[in-house]
Amino acid sequence: MKNYVPSYMESARFFIFLQLLFNTIQFIVKIVAARWTFFTFLIKEMFPIVEYRLSLKDPIIEV
Repeated sequence: MKNYVPSYMESARFFIFLQLLFNTIQFIVKIVAARWTFFTFLIKEMFPIVEYRLSLKDPIIEV
């Protein structure tokens, strides 16, 4: 005699697994985005001359 509870539990387990997978994917994407902003900040801090020239490009051309 088969019981209905195991199939329901399997489906619930599957949905919980999908939710955990989605949460981990979101977490990884957030970490990658944070590291990307951090690396761009490091590049801007390491090479301030490039940022300075880019910010002063138009006034130099006008003068």
